[in-house]
Amino acid sequence: MLLLWSLLQLSFSISLALRMHAAWSTVLLPGLATAWLSVGVAATQTRDCSCGFYDASTQHLFTESTIVYFNESSGLPLEDFAVESYEHKYERDWNAVYRQGAAASNVRLSNSSSFPSLELAVAPPTQDHLVVGGGLRTSRRDIQYGSFRSLMRSPGPRAGGSALSMLVEYNYTQSIELSLQNMEQPTDAWVSMLMHNEGASRDLGVNYTTLSNPSLANHTSSPWDWIEIRVDWTQDAVVYSIGSVRARTVLARDESDFPTVPSPLYIKHWSIGDIYQTQGPPAIASVANVGWVRMFFNSSLMTTPKHEEFDARCHGVDACAVDDMALRGSSIFSPEATLAWEQAKPKTQFRVPAIVLISLFMTMTLVLLLNTFLRRITPIKHTVSTKQAWTENTDSLQPSERQHPSGNADLPSQAPTLFEFPQSHTVVDLAVTHLAQGRDSFDLLGSSPTDTASTTTLAGPGAAQDARHLGTLAFPPPAYPARNISVTWPIEEEIDKTWQEEGAAPDKAIKSGLTATTAAIGLQPPKKRVEYLAGVIAISSIIVTQIHFYLTFLPAVVKPFAPVHYVSELWAYKIIAPYLLNLSWIGPFLTISTRFLVANYLRDGDLRNVAEKTIGRIPRLLLPIVAAALLEYFLIDWGVINSLQSLPSISWSTWPYAAVYSSFGQFLTEILGLIYLIPNAAPQITTNYCTDVLWTIPVQLQGSWQALLSVIVIREVKTPWKRASYYAFCIINNWYAENWGSYFWVGLILADLDITFNYKKCISNRAWVHWLSLLLCFVLAAGGLTLDMVAGLTGIPIVTNEHGLHADYATGLPIAQTANAGYPEYFSPTLDGLIFSVGIHALVDLSPFTQKMLSTKYLMMLFPHTFTIYLIHGFVFWSLGSWVCIRLAALGLPYWLNMLVVAISCYSAIILSLPVLTPAIELIGKNITANIWQAAHEEPAPRRPTLYPFSKTMLLCRNVSLPTVSPYSVGSTAKLLNRDAEECDSENNRELFGDDVEFQDY
Repeated sequence: MLLLWSLLQLSFSISLALRMHAAWSTVLLPGLATAWLSVGVAATQTRDCSCGFYDASTQHLFTESTIVYFNESSGLPLEDFAVESYEHKYERDWNAVYRQGAAASNVRLSNSSSFPSLELAVAPPTQDHLVVGGGLRTSRRDIQYGSFRSLMRSPGPRAGGSALSMLVEYNYTQSIELSLQNMEQPTDAWVSMLMHNEGASRDLGVNYTTLSNPSLANHTSSPWDWIEIRVDWTQDAVVYSIGSVRARTVLARDESDFPTVPSPLYIKHWSIGDIYQTQGPPAIASVANVGWVRMFFNSSLMTTPKHEEFDARCHGVDACAVDDMALRGSSIFSPEATLAWEQAKPKTQFRVPAIVLISLFMTMTLVLLLNTFLRRITPIKHTVSTKQAWTENTDSLQPSERQHPSGNADLPSQAPTLFEFPQSHTVVDLAVTHLAQGRDSFDLLGSSPTDTASTTTLAGPGAAQDARHLGTLAFPPPAYPARNISVTWPIEEEIDKTWQEEGAAPDKAIKSGLTATTAAIGLQPPKKRVEYLAGVIAISSIIVTQIHFYLTFLPAVVKPFAPVHYVSELWAYKIIAPYLLNLSWIGPFLTISTRFLVANYLRDGDLRNVAEKTIGRIPRLLLPIVAAALLEYFLIDWGVINSLQSLPSISWSTWPYAAVYSSFGQFLTEILGLIYLIPNAAPQITTNYCTDVLWTIPVQLQGSWQALLSVIVIREVKTPWKRASYYAFCIINNWYAENWGSYFWVGLILADLDITFNYKKCISNRAWVHWLSLLLCFVLAAGGLTLDMVAGLTGIPIVTNEHGLHADYATGLPIAQTANAGYPEYFSPTLDGLIFSVGIHALVDLSPFTQKMLSTKYLMMLFPHTFTIYLIHGFVFWSLGSWVCIRLAALGLPYWLNMLVVAISCYSAIILSLPVLTPAIELIGKNITANIWQAAHEEPAPRRPTLYPFSKTMLLCRNVSLPTVSPYSVGSTAKLLNRDAEECDSENNRELFGDDVEFQDY
């Protein structure tokens, strides 16, 4: 009796202790306990469960089951599972630089005497980045909703990054995954719970340190030991559990692509080198274990009659409990259950009328586009002939009408004109003649304040609008000579920008206009472009595209320690990349843009130039970017760059990444961020725009304000040595502050030396000075690039050491003494880039040979398209380039041939798109900017009547017979056309307009 009483007390104590454990105590122990329990019930036969399996926790009934205990098996359960054997051509993962594979040799039963289990091994990666693991897949593919449970053990600590996963997967949008990921560092190991290709975010899982916390679990157990994992998939939710503790729940109503497709279940051990998910792969073979798999699910093959038969047969009969650990065996299934599910294809009928209409309109559109392109390619020759002048009778004009509105000039009684007067005229013709001579139409003003030739121009936007209207009528307005009278269209003068810029002319001139003189139309000759500087910009744009191409497809050429496809990439990185694939080539963009920003003001000191650049700079740069970003927004959302996510596993580069905007509000926010972002930083739009090239836009904008303000100060410093001292002070301070402003100051210096001091002529006059200067500039240009090559060959971190000298904004200490020490970010300026920019800019200024090389025809053809190339090359690489690369890799082509085809395809697409996109970008940017500048500095157009340029008498007197009036009798014509509406036939007007209409001009 005493012994029995002691046993009862011991049982009660154990039961009480188990109840007092926290919820996490059930995570680790039950699986191990039931595993040991299974040894004792191995001989127990499964009772009849033809009426299904009931889950009391979710209150769901399942009709099918697959139950396998590997410790009870003498061999692999090939009836229920198939051993995986495959080799992926690519992976769909932004950070996977390895491909996944599986081999039957990596799947085996262990011979452990303590607890036999299934072993799944992962082998070290091959030279072509293939990681061969092991896995099983259920023979059945008709699994639709169910409860899936397994007892697993991940590889030990520091075994190398890999993942042991249980997942139900049809494709990447229809998948449910629960994985034990041991990672490289034991402190980073975690259990991930993902769905439909979610990113491996840590908030979608539980860290091993949490599982091993003594306050949450039994401290004697370890997450590195056996863990029971469970996934419950129903129509309403997916519930992930570790042991009996729910770790994550995903509701169907919260997911647009909630898994519903019948799929097989996979058990696999794998690694793809994703630094955020599996890490790794293991350097040596890594082994994970599976104790048992218990699955209870429904079949997608069960039809409505089968459901009715099941309900009738099992009415009032209890189903088996899914928690009954004594259950064994699997449900019988038909061969159809092993076939992959396929979406039923909807019946489609060709709609012949719709196809015909679409084809017709597409053909018409293509013909119109071709016609436009051909007309743009073929120049149209315009001829202007001078006709015999006509004499205007001004006898009836009052003296005040003959005088110029400004009071400075009188119109002559006779005026030659370029236009031929028609032989016959109507009332409308005479009305136009009157309007053209009236004060409310063409108001001839005095000399323009900005015209040194004292030319008389027509008044602003009002005059321009008059000219536009009148030019479409029977005859254009006569021109009156008054010391080179010019009629100027109110459009932009010149918007100087980095991407397409022309050199400044010696004298300030109106860039576009129409000048009428007594003999012919005198058009201002176009300014000669500084062609060699245009060539520098063209070459820089090509180099920038090359850098992004290699970052996308061949990272080892431009990035240290990147994975290498071929040994030649290392030599290219050490020798070629420092000179031809160097980010220092961005510097000439900044220095040359500054030169053109400040040139006109340095020449004439007119603040109008500064005002024009200040107003036009933002829209000129931003409007084309908005259009390009908006286009990419829709194309990315459409799925054009879907192949990009699979590219890293082939190119071994994790640099390319682009995501769809979450909303249009995010798009607007990121566009505005380009304006207000303070460098040095990467704007948020870089993650939603193909290539992060837009980080240069905030640099351009901030540098523009700095340059425009600086040139005003510099022009007031008259003493050369004071100017030089001020330049040196500003450049040194900007360099130490690690600010891009030093580049803009260099551009300002070179513009000042050229315009103010004419340094090129001074140097060229002395041969020894010229050659010495050329040598110095060459040393600076080559030396700035050679620093990177020296660092690559010797391993001396020159750029890193220079970066460490600057002050840290947060602490004030040198960066080398802070956590920010290391190689600078790509958006931070470097000293070697500054040295190169000074050298290359001065070299092309002084070397006639270099200027000739940079002024070649092909560079000049490319130059107008540099901004277009800047905006679209990344999208072409990441859409067309990634698609071609993936397809060729699937065909098994060698990577060098793959890259050759990709490069030809991408650059051909860019070249072919330039004639279409460049005019659109110029229209959006340049023309709209011109309108903004016009509205900012000109008075608004005068208020005009609704019928302008026609008189209201055209309607009021439509039935009145007018006498024939000689076109030369201007006075009589004016009196006739100025008659009031009351003098016309009032009855006829009432018939047309009614009695209550009051005629007014609007």
